[in-house]
Amino acid sequence: AVPHILVEHSDPCTWKRFPETSRPLQSETSRPLQSEMSRPLLHIGRTMTESAVLSPEWVACCDRVDEVWVPTPFHVALFTEAGVAASKVFAVPEAVDTAFFDRSAVISRQNSLIP
Repeated sequence: AVPHILVEHSDPCTWKRFPETSRPLQSETSRPLQSEMSRPLLHIGRTMTESAVLSPEWVACCDRVDEVWVPTPFHVALFTEAGVAASKVFAVPEAVDTAFFDRSAVISRQNSLIP
C-alpha cells in the first residue's frame, strides 16, 4: 500500500517523482481508494542547505512535492526568494532530545570532573 503521507529527508532532486495524474482518487468518505493509490495524499520534502543561494535545479525539483520543510526562517526566505512557491515552504525546526542535551546534567558532569 502507498502511504497517505510521505516525508523524504534529502536533496530535493532525489525526491520521488509521481505523475500529477497519479494523485489518489477520493471516495465518498474522503479516504483514498486503495486501488487508485499510486501517489501519497501528501508528499513532503525535508531539506536544508548551508548556501545563501539556491540553484535553479533545486527550485525545479521542489515542484515534485506538496510541501517543502526547512529548518529555519532563513531557509524559508532563501527558498521562496529563489522561486519556490511560498505556500508550500514551512519552517520545521530540528528536533532536540532535551533529556540527553540537558544543560544542568552537563554542568553536573563537568563539576564532577574538577579535582
